[in-house]
Amino acid sequence: MIFNNNYSFLLRDSTNYYHKFYLSENNTLMLQTFSDKGLSSISPVEKNIADYSVDMDKEDRIHLIILKDSGELFYRIHPSNKYQKKLAQVNLKSNKVKFLTVKSIKDDVHIFYMLNNKSSLSPSIYHSYYHNNCWTTKKVVDVKADKFPYPYMIDYSKNYIYLFYSKDSKQSYGIKKFNLDFYMWGDLDDDIKLPISHNTSFLINDKNIAFICYNASLNRNIYTLVRYRDLNSNSSKWSKDIPLSEATINALHPAIVVKNNYTYIIWTEGDNIVYRKTDSAFINWCSKNVLMKKSPYLCNSICISNHSSEPNFKNTFCPVIVDSPPYPVINLEKTSNKEEIQEKENTLIPFITKGQGAEAISNKEEYIRQLQLIIMEKDKKLMEYYHLNNELSKKLGELNAILQEKSADLSNLQQQYQLLKEEFEEFKKNSLERVELQTGQSDEVNGNKEAAAALMDKDSTIERLNLLINSLYQENNLKDQQIEQLEQKLNRSIFRRLLG
Repeated sequence: MIFNNNYSFLLRDSTNYYHKFYLSENNTLMLQTFSDKGLSSISPVEKNIADYSVDMDKEDRIHLIILKDSGELFYRIHPSNKYQKKLAQVNLKSNKVKFLTVKSIKDDVHIFYMLNNKSSLSPSIYHSYYHNNCWTTKKVVDVKADKFPYPYMIDYSKNYIYLFYSKDSKQSYGIKKFNLDFYMWGDLDDDIKLPISHNTSFLINDKNIAFICYNASLNRNIYTLVRYRDLNSNSSKWSKDIPLSEATINALHPAIVVKNNYTYIIWTEGDNIVYRKTDSAFINWCSKNVLMKKSPYLCNSICISNHSSEPNFKNTFCPVIVDSPPYPVINLEKTSNKEEIQEKENTLIPFITKGQGAEAISNKEEYIRQLQLIIMEKDKKLMEYYHLNNELSKKLGELNAILQEKSADLSNLQQQYQLLKEEFEEFKKNSLERVELQTGQSDEVNGNKEAAAALMDKDSTIERLNLLINSLYQENNLKDQQIEQLEQKLNRSIFRRLLG
C-alpha cells in the first residue's frame, strides 16, 4: 500500500539481511539488499508500477502484489519468479485500483485492494486469497471515503484477519473480521465514531488488544489521541479517548509500533520525534520521551522482521534511518527517567471535589492531562450540540415550508369550494325554475331527471370537498404541534449549551 513515494518497505529476515523495496522516480520498483557490513546489491524488480505491496513469511519468502500501468494485477513470490499469478487485467480507463495490501498468514496468502468503477458512487474493498491450491476473490465492503490517507488498514491476530475501514467523510469507521477456520467475514464493530479526526491508524498488539490512534483538531491545536479494546473478550468495549500529547504544541502523524512486549505511539512535535509507550497486557502509559530530532536522513517505512531479536514486531509505519544498512528507529527500550503514569479510564476526574486543591494531585502532569481531557470532552459536547441545533433548525425549516405549501393548497380548495357552492346555488335555482315551467311531457320529465342527477352529483362533490378541507385542517394542526415541539427541543438544547 503506497501512501506516498516517501514510504518504503523494509524487511529484516532471520539471517539479519535487510531488504528495502521502494518506488523510484520513474515508477520502477527497486530492491536494495544489505548485510550487516553494508549494501550487497541493488536491482530493479519491475518497471511501470502503479501500486504495490510487500510481506514476508516465516520462511523468509517475500510476497509481492503488483499493479502495472497497463492494468495487469499479479502476485509473485520473490526472488524466485517460478510462481507468478496474474489475478486480473483491469481497464484503468474506466476503473481505479489502489491501496494494495498483501498478507502471508500461516500457509495462505491474502490480498486486499480497493476497486472503483468510475460510473459507481463509491469504491469497494476486495479480498482475494489463496487456499487449498485455489484463488478466491470476494467483495467485502463499500468505502465512501476513498480520499482519506488511510481508507482501510489490515491486521492479523490469533485466528482472525481484521479490516479497519472508513465508512464516510464524517469520521465514521467500522471493523470487519475474517474467520480463518470458516473463511467467512463478519462485523466486529460497525459504528465507531472518531469526531474531527484525521491520520487515523489501527493495530493489534501481541496481547490481542486493538489500538486506534488518530489526530484531532480542538481549540486550534492538533492532539494525538488513542483508544483501545481487549479482543480476548466478546463483551469488551472501547476505552475512552486518551490524549497522549499536550495542548501547547501540535502533535502530527502518529504511528503505532509493537516490539518486545511494549506498544508505542510515535508522533512528531515541532522538530522532534517523540513517543509514549505502554506494556502490552496492562495499559500503563509512560510519560512522553524524545526519540530523536527530525533529520533529512530519516524516512518512513513499513517494517517487517523475522529476526529472533524482534519477536512479534509490527507497526503501521516506523521512522527509519537511511544508512547502510538502514535500520528502524526502534531503540525504545531504554528506561525512562520520568515517572510512569497509569491511564485508567474510570478514574478520570470530572472536577476537583470540595476541600481539594491542585496540591491534592501528586503528579502535576497527570493533573494537566486530566484537565485537557475534560476540556476536550466539553468541546466534543459543544460540537454535538452545534450539529444537533443545525439538524433541528433544518427540520424546522422543512416543516415551515410544508406548512406554507399546505396553507396554499387549503386556500385554493376554499376558493374552489366557494365557486362550486355559488355554481350549485345558481344551478339549483335554474333547475327549480325549469321544473315549475315544465309540463308533463316525457322529454321534459327526462330532462328533470337529468337535472336531479346532476344536482345529486354536485351534492356529492361538495361533501367530498368538505371532508378534504377538514382533513387539511387536522393536518395543519398536527404540523403546528410538531413545530411547537421542535422549538421547545431547540430551546432546551441551546439552554444546555449556554450552561456548559
